[in-house]
Amino acid sequence: MIHPTNRLLELCLMKFHVEDQIGIDNTQLIPRCKKAERETMADFSTCPPMYVGEYCEHLNPCHTGPGPRCQNGGTCNMEMSVTNGPTFSCTCPVGYSASLCEIVVQNSCNSNPCLNGGTCTLVTLTNYTCSCAVGYRGRHCQLPDHCASQPCRNSASCHSLKDTYRCTCARGFTGTNCTTDIDECRQDLCVNGRCINTVGSYRCNCSPGYTGLNCDSQYIPCDPSPCINGGTCRHVDTFNYQCSCPPGYAYTSDPCFVWSAFAKFRLPFNGIDA
Repeated sequence: MIHPTNRLLELCLMKFHVEDQIGIDNTQLIPRCKKAERETMADFSTCPPMYVGEYCEHLNPCHTGPGPRCQNGGTCNMEMSVTNGPTFSCTCPVGYSASLCEIVVQNSCNSNPCLNGGTCTLVTLTNYTCSCAVGYRGRHCQLPDHCASQPCRNSASCHSLKDTYRCTCARGFTGTNCTTDIDECRQDLCVNGRCINTVGSYRCNCSPGYTGLNCDSQYIPCDPSPCINGGTCRHVDTFNYQCSCPPGYAYTSDPCFVWSAFAKFRLPFNGIDA
């Protein structure tokens, strides 16, 4: 890329700035003058990145080469002066100083305190943290992480100890690595029903007349009412009920839903059109 020369900058008339334009051969960038959109000195945001100033007539001191002006991750701050033109300063990260952040300041990471491939990150010049590589843990990554291979299964928590690990199993599992499903049905949990063991849990198939997680509650139709949207529940017999729905709602397996949702599939209930 060919940048404008100082001579071209001098040739640009007032309220114009330099802009690159592709040449006839589509390869060479040819500089040209272009009118600036703003006239205030404080606003030079319309200038190309390489230029600043009221008329984009100054080279941006933060963009003078292929690499960043401030080294080692420093932030370049450009300031505009009426008398001196554009100047810059660098805001250096912790551990670096000088005008371009090129000098390393003595700090707590210089001694490489993080072991086993750990990465040292400065908090202040005298304080740091270590990001440990996989397989290590501790303040200085000095301890093996026995949980790195994720030995605990089924959502268990792993605790790395000095020479081994310990798993805290989630409910429904047991074993060193929490891989064994607990058969809850051995505890006779279903009071009035049949217990069915599932992975990590269980369920009860209640006998007629009973309900609840463990079939320990007597089933009473309409208590509580299953009818929604203002429907009224009515006992039919010992185990059955019927919903009287307000206008605009229909009785279905989930009673008193909005009628329009079932209008295309209108079915009779006990021989009577609902």
